[in-house]
Amino acid sequence: TGHTKPQKEMARKRTVSGMSKAKETGVLCNTFISYVFWNPTYKELQGVAHLPAGMEMPDVNSFLQEFFREGGTRAQRKRRRNTRRQGPC
Repeated sequence: TGHTKPQKEMARKRTVSGMSKAKETGVLCNTFISYVFWNPTYKELQGVAHLPAGMEMPDVNSFLQEFFREGGTRAQRKRRRNTRRQGPC
């Protein structure tokens, strides 16, 4: 897919902020976080992730397959296993 110059600039500016916030959230909340995006300028996937010590890597591929099979256009997709809130996050 071709991208216009304004789209490339917007992706560059927003993803830097998004990666920073995602990483901070993972560290502060001691939870798995992954922020992955397609960089249209460099034509490659880029991103950031945090995996707390002792936590197994979630099956992100299965999650994404299900997400896109169900439409994949919602801003948020919630999958609850434990509805009891623990801590500030």
